[in-house]
Amino acid sequence: MSILHMARPDSTVSPVGFAGLLVRMRRLAVRNLRAVRPAGGLVALLVLCLAGAGAEARLYRWTDENGVVHFSDRVPPEAARKERRVYDEEGDLVTTVPAAKTAEQIEAERRRAEAERRRREAAERQAREDRALMQMYGSLADIEAIRDERLELIDTAIGILETKERKLVRKLRSLDERITALRQQGKKPSGVLMRQYDGAREALEATRRELMEQRSERLATEERFRRDMERFTDLLRRREARGQRGLSGE
Repeated sequence: MSILHMARPDSTVSPVGFAGLLVRMRRLAVRNLRAVRPAGGLVALLVLCLAGAGAEARLYRWTDENGVVHFSDRVPPEAARKERRVYDEEGDLVTTVPAAKTAEQIEAERRRAEAERRRREAAERQAREDRALMQMYGSLADIEAIRDERLELIDTAIGILETKERKLVRKLRSLDERITALRQQGKKPSGVLMRQYDGAREALEATRRELMEQRSERLATEERFRRDMERFTDLLRRREARGQRGLSGE
């Protein structure tokens, strides 16, 4: 059952034209008055009065939680977030104002937009990397050659560091033996000797850190070139497939 709330002059909300709909209601009321139905006539008379009084009114239309349709010159606070229909002066539907989104809906949309943004950025980044890969190398053999050069440089650095590590280990062991011998004789090691020992120990620690970094770099380089070779092979396969489709006229 619909409930009609008449427009009030002191309304503070800009209403939507609804005169055409009221005119239609008035015509329906006139037909009902002509029918020999007392109860129906009373209802029609009420609608006729309302329609006549509100012919110039501009109204909103919305539905409450109970499914009851309301017409009014303003939208009450409890209905402000609900879906509303907008009609023109002839009573024809022009548009529908959607219901306000809940906090959960807004958050879900934000997450979807963020996921889409990340997906688009990842696709653009991959496209740039693919172009660079195809421009840099002409074949898998080119990739393998550059990979081997990089690994050879890293292996050379690792070899130098390993040699340095062995020398520092021997030096540190020698200094430690001298310090131990002096202490066993009841003598205190000199400051120079202790500084030499501390310097050798620190140098050994630094060398071992560099070794770890170089070995990690070697693993990362191997993995990076492995991925490049796989991607290059895939891009070549796609290019060949496109070429075959072009030749076949697909």
